[in-house]
Amino acid sequence: MSKRVEIINNPYMQRLKVLINGKAVSVYSNIEKYIDEPFDYWCDKILESVYEECNGENFSLHFCSRNEETEIMEKIAKDFEYCTHYSSSNFIRSTSLLERLKELNYLIRNIRGTGTPIYTKKILFVIPETLHRLKNDLLELEVKNSFCTVESQVVYVQDYKNHRYYVDTIIIISDNLLVEDYKKRLEIDSGFGIQLGNKKNFLNKIDGFFLYESTEEAVL
Repeated sequence: MSKRVEIINNPYMQRLKVLINGKAVSVYSNIEKYIDEPFDYWCDKILESVYEECNGENFSLHFCSRNEETEIMEKIAKDFEYCTHYSSSNFIRSTSLLERLKELNYLIRNIRGTGTPIYTKKILFVIPETLHRLKNDLLELEVKNSFCTVESQVVYVQDYKNHRYYVDTIIIISDNLLVEDYKKRLEIDSGFGIQLGNKKNFLNKIDGFFLYESTEEAVL
């Protein structure tokens, strides 16, 4: 009989809880190294550790988190041969929306009062010249609030290696199946890839690189 595994991910506090047949794993478990790490660090590694913790037995998995993470984990679990069944649920926050809004307003007032600098997130979009039509829209993407701003840059694939870029996130967008090829050719280890198509779904994770399919309308 396969074991029952529950992985509860609190994406807001970056805390992870793993239960096997209803019992928390030991503090000496290999899983402990993921407890306070971000989802993108452990999502494609944790099932191997779970399998070891189950003494090499098959297991069913229930994963609790936000929709974004459950979609990714579903793909990973279905590709993991020792996971016999997958189910998921949304993480429920213990405080109400009204309470969270009050806390947010309190933080905003304090930040404005202390003169704390606004954090700037720099995003680099790497696109082939065939997607030149997207350039202006990508450059105009704007996020501004009391905590951060987003600055966008766009570079064509063939020009990427001609410069050094000091950015927080790299996003490759392609209108064909060449996203993975661009990643290898440009030696990009982490970031996101968006393959334009007819659906919106997660495709794969390659090391620190997340690959999605999306419609052009959803990207912009």
